Amino acid sequence: MELLQEAGYEVVPQLGVAGYFIDLAVRHPEQNGAFLLGIECDGATYHSARSVRDRDRLRQEVLERLKWNIYRIWSTDWFRNPRAEFQKLTATLESLRGKPRPSDPKPGPAVQISPHCGN
Repeated sequence: MELLQEAGYEVVPQLGVAGYFIDLAVRHPEQNGAFLLGIECDGATYHSARSVRDRDRLRQEVLERLKWNIYRIWSTDWFRNPRAEFQKLTATLESLRGKPRPSDPKPGPAVQISPHCGN
């Protein structure tokens, strides 16, 4: 989260959307009230999900139907090479930043609960 903030992004931890919590939600820098990307981490929240199907396929499908762009960070990849993983993440953010947002409604109400990614 700190690296994203240092790069100029506003990050909201543990954003509640449609009964799920997105580990890190990155606000769109040019569109007030919109989010550019939801980042999922494989921390405690990931491992506490009831089943693989629930935590992977259904969760992501629901969020994408609500017009969220989802990016997954695997802890093993991050710990092996954080610089490369961060470069991939920022490339994704910059790519999305240039795309127009769909005209669909913004994601639903948000609830903030924890400042830690996946914990």
